[in-house]
Amino acid sequence: MPMQERRDTPDSQTIASLSPLPQSGPQRTDASQYGGRVGYVIERYHRLDDVPLEEARDLLVEYAIMMHARVVDHGGPDFDWRDHVNSFMHNFPNILPPNGSYLMARDAQGALVGTATLMRVSEDTGEMKHLYVRPEGRRTGLGEALVRARIDDARSLGLRWLVADTFKINRELPALYAKLGFDEVVNSGMSKSAAISPQVVDWMWFYRLDLQK
Repeated sequence: MPMQERRDTPDSQTIASLSPLPQSGPQRTDASQYGGRVGYVIERYHRLDDVPLEEARDLLVEYAIMMHARVVDHGGPDFDWRDHVNSFMHNFPNILPPNGSYLMARDAQGALVGTATLMRVSEDTGEMKHLYVRPEGRRTGLGEALVRARIDDARSLGLRWLVADTFKINRELPALYAKLGFDEVVNSGMSKSAAISPQVVDWMWFYRLDLQK
């Protein structure tokens, strides 16, 4: 019997040892690259160990409390904002590359002024969550810059679709999403917020962007 040529297949540990690891610390990009004001910086995190988790949680709590108050104050349904914070923090490792993107924004002095998240919800679809800019960082184009940055990240992840939602009391976001090419759609069932608090669905708008256009 003729001898067959041996072809060694590297195991996963060998592949991992040969593959370049993500850089240590966040990747920093000036927000002006995405239309924001010069001097503001967008940080992308690749390793969980590099994420300032206490800052991340504090910012998310601040955002969740604000949105809860807006909804309830406008006559909307009450919901437990803690459920959203706890779910996000529990699943934090799953929003880092290659499954998503976690962004923080800082001003020229290094103060944290904003955040935004992208998470893969299916093989070809990502969901944008938690766009928040503190009052001191508003009117700088930073909100739009954080959306544009996540659109870039979604394309880098090889996604076809990008979905988003917002409460109807957020009057600014529909115009921004329309400007960037999003279409308003019905609830696709992919909204993490709607899954956690289904009572708020009637108070939400849903959007989708075709990343191949």
